[in-house]
Amino acid sequence: MGGGGSFNNNASADSGSNSSISGVTTATGGGGAAGRDAGGNGASGGSGGGGASGGNYPSAGSGTGGQGNNGGDGSDPSGGYGAYGAGGGGGGAAVSGGAGTYKVGGNGGSGQTFNAYGINLYYAGGGGGGTVYGSSGTTGGSGGQGGGGNGNSGSAGDNTAGSANTGGGGGGPLAGGSGIVILKASRTATSTTGSPSFTTYGGYYVYTFNNSGSITF
Repeated sequence: MGGGGSFNNNASADSGSNSSISGVTTATGGGGAAGRDAGGNGASGGSGGGGASGGNYPSAGSGTGGQGNNGGDGSDPSGGYGAYGAGGGGGGAAVSGGAGTYKVGGNGGSGQTFNAYGINLYYAGGGGGGTVYGSSGTTGGSGGQGGGGNGNSGSAGDNTAGSANTGGGGGGPLAGGSGIVILKASRTATSTTGSPSFTTYGGYYVYTFNNSGSITF
């Protein structure tokens, strides 16, 4: 899963890197969220980045079909919100991000469940939209289930990055978490690189990569 992009206050964030196996792209990187001062739109990707709260009502990025969903739009500054506008939440693998409103950042979209070990785990949740630093009485959006980070609430600085090894987006304006690749196979691999973890479940051999690596059957 592609992680959310890192934040730059005066420009849109970079989008996350693509995940691939043997040179074949398996997941498109998540779209970067727009920087507030740039007044830009969220970038498109596996899941779209949330729109900023400044500029001319920035729009969210679009998700890629079969991988993720659209981000939420930023709040409309022409509605008189001014410094109390908020960014939209990033799209998750299962649900789109929520729009930013007056004093409240949009929530990140929920991630997708995956059962590889006998329990349902969530991955690739969207990051919550942030509010403007120094503005009082504002609330950052909550991160989507699946590692999404929470957006900042004014001067509180309570925003969180996306959780590692989940592909979750970062809460505005922090970076997303690193990705993960899980392979379920009907036979054991003859060789691996990258030190994947290994277990068996339900008659399958499960390999989990938290870093770059390769696998041969």
